[in-house]
Amino acid sequence: MRDFRTVTTLMDKYKDLTFSQSQVHIYKIIEENDKGIFKKVKERVKEGRWESTANAYVEGDLNIPDGESIVRHIIYSKKYNREKFGKNPSVFWSPDTFGHPHSIPTILSDAEIKYYYFMRCGKGMPLFRWRGKNGREVLAFNSIYNNSIKPETIIPNLIDYLKKYDIDDFLFVYGVGDHGGGPTIDDIERKKKLDEKPCMPDFIFSTAENYFKKVEKNKKKLPVVNDELNFIFEGCYTTHCDIKRGNRNCERKLLSLESLIASSGKKVNKEEIEKLWEKTLFNQFHDVIDGSAIHSSYDFSNRITEEVNKGVRKIEKAILESLKKKDKKKITIFNPLGWERDEYVDVDLPEGYAVEDREGNISVVSEGKILCKKLKGYGFKTYNIKKRKIAENKIKKDGFKFENEFYSMEIDPETGLIRKLYDIVNKKDVIPECKSLPEDPSSWWAERSGNLIKVLWEKPHPMSAWIIGNIYRIDNLIDAKKIKVEEGKKIVKIVIEREYGNCPVYQRIFIYRDFPYIDFEFETDWKIQGSTKTGVPMLRVNFNFNIENGKFYCEIPFSVMERKNIPREYPSLKWAGLFEKKWGVSILNRDKHGYYVDGNNLSLTLLRNSYEPDSSSDSGHHKVSYRLLFGKYSITDVMKKAFEFNFDVMKIDGEINKKGIFSIEGNVIPTSFKKSIDGKGYILRFVEVEGKKGKAKIKFTKKVKGLFKSNIVENQGKRIKVKEGEAILSFSPYSVNTYKIIF
Repeated sequence: MRDFRTVTTLMDKYKDLTFSQSQVHIYKIIEENDKGIFKKVKERVKEGRWESTANAYVEGDLNIPDGESIVRHIIYSKKYNREKFGKNPSVFWSPDTFGHPHSIPTILSDAEIKYYYFMRCGKGMPLFRWRGKNGREVLAFNSIYNNSIKPETIIPNLIDYLKKYDIDDFLFVYGVGDHGGGPTIDDIERKKKLDEKPCMPDFIFSTAENYFKKVEKNKKKLPVVNDELNFIFEGCYTTHCDIKRGNRNCERKLLSLESLIASSGKKVNKEEIEKLWEKTLFNQFHDVIDGSAIHSSYDFSNRITEEVNKGVRKIEKAILESLKKKDKKKITIFNPLGWERDEYVDVDLPEGYAVEDREGNISVVSEGKILCKKLKGYGFKTYNIKKRKIAENKIKKDGFKFENEFYSMEIDPETGLIRKLYDIVNKKDVIPECKSLPEDPSSWWAERSGNLIKVLWEKPHPMSAWIIGNIYRIDNLIDAKKIKVEEGKKIVKIVIEREYGNCPVYQRIFIYRDFPYIDFEFETDWKIQGSTKTGVPMLRVNFNFNIENGKFYCEIPFSVMERKNIPREYPSLKWAGLFEKKWGVSILNRDKHGYYVDGNNLSLTLLRNSYEPDSSSDSGHHKVSYRLLFGKYSITDVMKKAFEFNFDVMKIDGEINKKGIFSIEGNVIPTSFKKSIDGKGYILRFVEVEGKKGKAKIKFTKKVKGLFKSNIVENQGKRIKVKEGEAILSFSPYSVNTYKIIF
């Protein structure tokens, strides 16, 4: 409010003054609370003096949100700019963002965004072509954003720029900030005085878009950066776990709700969905989601998260109630993902019951769960409930040695650590046997084990929420107070109870029949705070894998990034893994983003209790789920398994007699199926992550009126031929592919 009033007042006085503003959320605040100022803004936009660079709802983080969240930032922001200002902004403004994934040029170029401005994590070049993994580019400019108009701040940068480029136009971004203020009278008056000096270059109040358009003619001469623009503030990948957990939860619930709406064909107020997304996007403001805001910010953001959860539950319940036929002897499962999957599902049925699908396949209830197989993508499957006891082959157990058809695992009975893990299918050690010396059976192998909780103490340092400090002590949690094994028909649960200081620590390991993964839970009530005296406590869970020269991969928005296998903390979305030849091992997560790699060691960072600006950022209750995946899986397979671990199926009591609308075949990953933003059709999006071109086949079960190649902002393009309910969709390496379907 303050900044908008200041700038509009200054514009009345200084007729050549221009201004750029980058967040739709701020425009909405002004529109709702000061209609007079908003009217003036619209007038200045029309004059070309006020530039909206708002291609995002807020200036968000880009390493932590899902690719579909970044798309929602863009499509809702462009919609707002179009409706309120009659504009389609071409600049994406990321001045303070803590790093920029390599997939961003791919996303922006497909969203009709040509230009990128940022400050952090540059490559030493103020102006360059930033090339995405798929070869598409945006024109990028890198500079300090909160500058002032003074010869000593402008001229040295200008000289450096002129030495690098034979270009006369230079962009200088100024204004009071961090976080607001804008231009000042002092800046404007200094600019006027500089205009009077003949030895000075011409200073022109302008816009970012005007600058980019002028230098674009020299585009072919500019250097190319074909890489991500990372890393900085690695502590932000983990600090304030609550906001990151809330964000991931909102993302998956909204995407699942959208696929339910699209698959069911039910009409829902699209403004309601947009408002729920806007609340989720608000929490992605970089200082908030990165854990570097004050404590009261998270009280507010956590309330917003709960509002989103309640809103989703309300809409979801209404749709499912309208679809289902009540029948106490039936349950229906909806798969919100776009491919066939197997999944264990929680059910309210006692032992001695089973469910049977229409093909006669039976799954018995074990520990309150059933294994549902071949759940069609974006499809419903109904099961009959039957009282039936079936003889089941239990998981083999010999003391603390366990074996199913996929792997064998040995737990040390004293520590609860994984002492050996063997891949039966591929005849390969995942974690080689940790042997002690014959002379001393108790001699230690803990660092070479699996599922080891490490408490790392960072020395006291400034900006503790942002920065991971020097580690001065590591405490390995190798003492178990109690180990309990709970055997079921299809599931074995191992519970390890520990203690660190005054904090209880629980680790749970889940072994399944007919399911090739190992699931883990970490739970604690963390009470040990960071301080300027003791530093920052940080917890990781570490696995030492049988890989000698592993390539290290991380998930980034809509893609995968191979990164250097050197000791450091990296950001990743739902998984990260090590791969050697055709075999690999990955740690999947449901709400974490920080991974530490060091050779054949891979850790998931669980929490960081920093002390500034919030003195208790990660104090309190934590329950973290992660999954171990190993074997001969392609990168596409791993991505899909990580999606499955994150996106729960929906269980409905009763029958839903509804077919899926389509199925898709090919080496691609569907990321979204939803109603189009104009309400006239449906949007299907899929990505390619292995760098291979190819073709996908889509088979419809419903008559299609039109199938069109679209772009991220859902502008309709070329019509795709549909013959006998089938269509072939070509895709290029590392591409994001969007299609509009009209039934």
